[in-house]
Amino acid sequence: MCKAEQDLAVGTDAQSQKIKDPMRIILPFLLDKSIGDYDKLRIILLYIFHVNGTTEENLGKLIQHGKIAENRDIIENWKFLDVPILSSGTQHRKPVRKDRSAEESYDLSRWTPIIKDIMEDSIANKLDSHDWPHCSGCSAAWNGSGAVSARQGNKSNLPDDRRGGLKLIIFIIGGITYSEMRCAYEVSKASKCCEVIIGSTHILTPTRLLDDLNKLNK
Repeated sequence: MCKAEQDLAVGTDAQSQKIKDPMRIILPFLLDKSIGDYDKLRIILLYIFHVNGTTEENLGKLIQHGKIAENRDIIENWKFLDVPILSSGTQHRKPVRKDRSAEESYDLSRWTPIIKDIMEDSIANKLDSHDWPHCSGCSAAWNGSGAVSARQGNKSNLPDDRRGGLKLIIFIIGGITYSEMRCAYEVSKASKCCEVIIGSTHILTPTRLLDDLNKLNK
């Protein structure tokens, strides 16, 4: 099941081949009585995100196949987070992701959280001003241009410019996953000029996320 989740999340298989029939991937898991409801919910959600929304009829069939009607709210409550579950005439714009196919990864952990793209773009001063109107004027010292303020001083004699106190602080309201925390470490390690500090209201696990979603309409 982990492989199927990665394929749907990334949109390609471990050989970088595009997923052509996502329904064929998820159906065996929905029909498997040994698989728990939350696992089935997760695979359905990944399918819906992959196809950018589904129809009311198709959603009903997926729930029926998985025999998870009592947990339907967990799927539909994504609308409170402005995530489209049912497709409409207006196509929901997916964020443009960086191509990380050349990066080393394990077959069962190929998905890279979008927060890593945001961290890297922020340090490089390349955030989209439309999506991030208040974060588009970051210090030029972050992008390696060498321009620093008088307050920051010249830290070029240090082996690691992160000692100079340049920090990118990210706080996520609503929970953070362990993989997102790992991104902060990886970006900090790769950057020679900035340390990424990330925090949140709480730590999310797959179960905690679905539990939280179940409460949104209560």
